[in-house]
Amino acid sequence: IHWTVDARKLRGNDKQAVSPPFDLGGHFSQVTFKMMLYPTAINDGKGGASFKRARGRGYVQLKCEAELLEAAAKVSFRIHVGNQQPRGPVHHNFLHSAVCGLPKEIEEWDFGAAVDNESMTFVVCLEIIPMGRQ
Repeated sequence: IHWTVDARKLRGNDKQAVSPPFDLGGHFSQVTFKMMLYPTAINDGKGGASFKRARGRGYVQLKCEAELLEAAAKVSFRIHVGNQQPRGPVHHNFLHSAVCGLPKEIEEWDFGAAVDNESMTFVVCLEIIPMGRQ
């Protein structure tokens, strides 16, 4: 899944950016997911968590918009932003929590470094890894 994000988001006071809905195919073909970008919180005060204050740094989370059966709830994925190295895999059971991201120690991305100056966009990629092939 490739999501092209308008780089103007990084200069504003937005507290999140949300991808258009998508499905993951396979046994997730009827299940809606979204990717969400959040800025790294600079402080706890008003406006402390905006892309502008975070200087374009932040993290990506994957959200499942539906309730899943146990057999279909487990997902393994990697995330990468622009041409930065992919991170993961992350193994998550969406039955336990509807939202998942990378582990804290590797979750922060420099979205600004991934901006294509010609199109003024950057791409967030979600790679689904078939279970058993990590």
